[in-house]
Amino acid sequence: MPVLCLALADPALCEAIAEQPALAALGEVRVADGAAELSAALEGEIALLLIDQQTADRKIRAHLRAMAAAGKKFPVLVIGADETDEEWAAESFALPVRLGHLIARTQFHMQAARRSSRAPLRFGPWRLDTRLRQAAHDDGTVLRLTEKEVSLLDYLGQHAGPAGREELLAAIWGYDARIDTHTLETHVYRLRRKLEGDAGGETILYAEGAYRLAP
Repeated sequence: MPVLCLALADPALCEAIAEQPALAALGEVRVADGAAELSAALEGEIALLLIDQQTADRKIRAHLRAMAAAGKKFPVLVIGADETDEEWAAESFALPVRLGHLIARTQFHMQAARRSSRAPLRFGPWRLDTRLRQAAHDDGTVLRLTEKEVSLLDYLGQHAGPAGREELLAAIWGYDARIDTHTLETHVYRLRRKLEGDAGGETILYAEGAYRLAP
């Protein structure tokens, strides 16, 4: 089960994130209270670190750089910066941070961590290997997929029922005002052409404003 480590100076924000049912359903959420607990957590098995600039002091940054140089890498989300060029940082969020957007991006990375340890997902005549970012057809055809295409197929494959446009946009792209339903429709169209162009058969089904994968 993936482990999310929270290392935030703001206890209210930390509590709000830790209590999110969507994150608890994806893995274990641990709170590192202080530098000693954070240093110990970094030496353990964690899949994602959510930290702020106040907590990421010089010592912690040096620790993360050393880990990255040694090949022990996991996504690190940094709150309180417009952007960062640190090689260990996957994403940064300027203040004031929107909780909905932050949760959606955290959820995205947690889902990616879960995908890396799962068996290939089967839909129609295809098998999706999220770790290799490819789909293999029963006839031997193998397609390379983008990160968003893998995330879209995996989310639909793990979803209990059809997923609506807004849900998919929030889960895969996050709550971003620049992203609209046209973005989703374009990705679905291109993905369908990849999967159905040569091999044939429907792969992504659409009805009543929601998408689902072929059984």
